[in-house]
Amino acid sequence: MIRLKVLSTFFQTSEITTMIKISWPPIAFFAMPFKLPVSDAECLGSDGSGTLTYVSFFMYVWAPTAVFALMFLALSRSPPKSERRQALSSSLLFLAMLWYTPVLQMVGSMYDCFEDLERLNDDGSPQHFLVADPNLNCNPSGNFKVWRILVHINSYFVMMLVGLGFPAGIYYKVKQLKQDNKLTADSSFTSLYQYYTPDMPFFEVVHMIRKALLILFMSTLATYPIAQAVLCFIVNAGFIAILWWTKPLIFFPCTLVKN
Repeated sequence: MIRLKVLSTFFQTSEITTMIKISWPPIAFFAMPFKLPVSDAECLGSDGSGTLTYVSFFMYVWAPTAVFALMFLALSRSPPKSERRQALSSSLLFLAMLWYTPVLQMVGSMYDCFEDLERLNDDGSPQHFLVADPNLNCNPSGNFKVWRILVHINSYFVMMLVGLGFPAGIYYKVKQLKQDNKLTADSSFTSLYQYYTPDMPFFEVVHMIRKALLILFMSTLATYPIAQAVLCFIVNAGFIAILWWTKPLIFFPCTLVKN
């Protein structure tokens, strides 16, 4: 069972980082964080109208947000420097970091559209539909236009608060800890810098920005594959260059090789 969990986590990570669409069997979603069937568009959007796809999107954004709010409330009521506060803080940080990439992917899926040459507008131009749900027009009219406006509002919220807010908050907090000489192992924020050198403890921010840019280009430039490929290549090449130049990772000698 442990090996199965590790394997499922590995493939989920592969899907997130490489943007490869993996067709998981429904039972597999129960083993994946933030991948429950209740938040899967293919599961909920099967009614043919597409309404439940939007419901899936809102649940994906707000259900974890509600959990985080409750955890933060419990954290604020915990005694300072207590074990309970330490555990809640570490858990909240872990879950928020785990949620970062999937929620950006969900937002991106709402803008990943394709041209349908068989369904045309009044002026003869092809209509655009969501890849995640071909029943949903990317430029709808009537009641679905209201749904689309709500998607835009929620997407803006996620991009500002999560997409940009998380990296900015992490950079500020880790930099503050560095200035105060508090980059210690007993900190609630250890997971953010434990694998990086003291000179680059906030390198996790670079990882997050890279993921956000890849998701942005993969979702908004779906109809421009050449531009998409070029921009994704530039992002990855830039990341490798920064990685090579800064050398942020702590080197751990292999314990299998004895001197």
